[in-house]
Amino acid sequence: IYNMSREETDVVWSPRSNISLYGHTADVLTMDRLGVNLALSTDWTYSGSINMVRELACADQLNRDHYDGYFSDRELWAMATENPADAIEAGDILGRLKAGLVADIAVFDGTENPAYRAIIDADSTGVALVLRGGAPLFGHQSTMDSLDSGCEAMDICGEAFAICSQQEFGTAWASLESAMGSAYPATF
Repeated sequence: IYNMSREETDVVWSPRSNISLYGHTADVLTMDRLGVNLALSTDWTYSGSINMVRELACADQLNRDHYDGYFSDRELWAMATENPADAIEAGDILGRLKAGLVADIAVFDGTENPAYRAIIDADSTGVALVLRGGAPLFGHQSTMDSLDSGCEAMDICGEAFAICSQQEFGTAWASLESAMGSAYPATF
């Protein structure tokens, strides 16, 4: 870890898969103390998280239950936003809300949880809107309708959402969902 720090190595941390497969995970506390940039990401769906919201929840649980709250909510959030952008040397292009950067933005419902907790504690219905390059990609049906997105309706946990599958992938959402079969649910 010392050498990683000296060489300014970045680490992509996938705690859910690590814990599931090996029963432990990387020594992220020492890495952080020595200045290693930690980027949080999913690994694969068989042992990892289906999405970043679930991976962030896993990192939060480890932080709370095993790391004595070492990382702040903002630091956990940065592991999913700024730090990965910096890891791929694209921090001047994306990973932050700043004029002139690519507008890949996720908006979370903050009515029950303030600030970063709205993201960390989010479930599948907590993501209110996702923009990719400033264009709507996914969100609450009412929000997407107000943006005149023309995207497909979908149900997530009994709530109305819309996804721009056809525009983004050239394939209808129903086709993508069907292709998933029973291997893993398309939404969780």
